[in-house]
Amino acid sequence: MIRLLIVDDEVIIRNGLSTVIDWQGLGFKLLNPAASAEEALDRIVEEKPHVILTDIRMAGKSGLDLAREAHLINPQIETIILTGYDDFKYAQQAIRFGVSDYLLKTSRPEEIIRTVMKAKQHILQRRENARQDHTHRLTYRNRLLERLMTEQAGEESLINECGQHLPRIQINPPANGSLQAVVVTTSGWGVGRRFGAACSSP
Repeated sequence: MIRLLIVDDEVIIRNGLSTVIDWQGLGFKLLNPAASAEEALDRIVEEKPHVILTDIRMAGKSGLDLAREAHLINPQIETIILTGYDDFKYAQQAIRFGVSDYLLKTSRPEEIIRTVMKAKQHILQRRENARQDHTHRLTYRNRLLERLMTEQAGEESLINECGQHLPRIQINPPANGSLQAVVVTTSGWGVGRRFGAACSSP
């Protein structure tokens, strides 16, 4: 579930944003709202919010300060500015600090929901991209290991390729130009698993 942190020094705004929208029904876990940017920054590392919905002008650090420092802690945090000031200068600064979107406090709940859901979609898309990338890397490594065990593994190009993509396996070209492949099969944890390793011939 996507974790959302609301930050505003006005208790009425914090409570209103927390209650007027059914965050759980939208797939968000609403963290306890923060009353300042400083409080939010203290909690980010432990509570790991995915989305921050914050005012700009607050006592102490501003929402833009929060956006900048939160982005340094976690570049993937989606920060949405919600402010009462329709000032283009703020919008420009917000973009430079990695803010995802910029809303006025006069925005209707539907607009806030639409903006937060867009941020959620960004997060889910990054997760899917990372999952696909991991799957592709794993598939490629498996195919590379299979080639290592079945082809003429003494070829320098294949050895170099393995060295780049199979970092846990130390591969050094043997003096006689041949390698041996060892396949180990394990069982006892459900489906049996096969692992391969390469070593130079004695």
